Amino acid sequence: MKRNENRPFVIGLTGGVGSGKSRLAAFAVRNYQIRLIIADDVGRELMEPGKRLYDALLSEFGRKILAKDGSLDKKKLSEICFKEPGGQAKLNQIEHPVIREEILKKIARTRLPFVLLEAALLEEGELTGDCDEILYVHTDREVRIARLMSSRGYSREKCEKIIALQYSEKEFRCIATAETDNSGEFKTAKDALAAQFDRWGVPKR
Repeated sequence: MKRNENRPFVIGLTGGVGSGKSRLAAFAVRNYQIRLIIADDVGRELMEPGKRLYDALLSEFGRKILAKDGSLDKKKLSEICFKEPGGQAKLNQIEHPVIREEILKKIARTRLPFVLLEAALLEEGELTGDCDEILYVHTDREVRIARLMSSRGYSREKCEKIIALQYSEKEFRCIATAETDNSGEFKTAKDALAAQFDRWGVPKR
């Protein structure tokens, strides 16, 4: 991808649930001069009472998505969206533009020359065009399931349902410009990420 010289160089870090993106991102910010922006964290910030996404979701779905304290109940929202015909698509139409706009603001305010944007939904969130490079973290399906069952206490059935809703390996590879494998020893994935960062000129700390 061609670099936009008017803003920081943006590296998208993507991969399915359980692939280990967050661990690699943490390694990157500890060892490189790069700002980390996590799309999920941006979404959570915007869902706080009084924030843009909170107000938009409340307007669309009503007070049934709220907890007793007035905060947004993400579990209720998720259940409603999956049950209602077209509910997930409606949710995405509301969320994605607002989250993308906030991410672009954060990128524009970044003083470091490099940004690492961690997001499982780069393509769905219309963020691929905002990245100069995209690094796909590939992890074998069974490894991902084992990690989710161990770290989050999910059943195998739940893991499989979540994975089925996300991009396939082929789809991730279609948008990626580079790849690292995190199925085995973490050192292998770290070394691959470091090699890519060196090629892209990301300075070390």
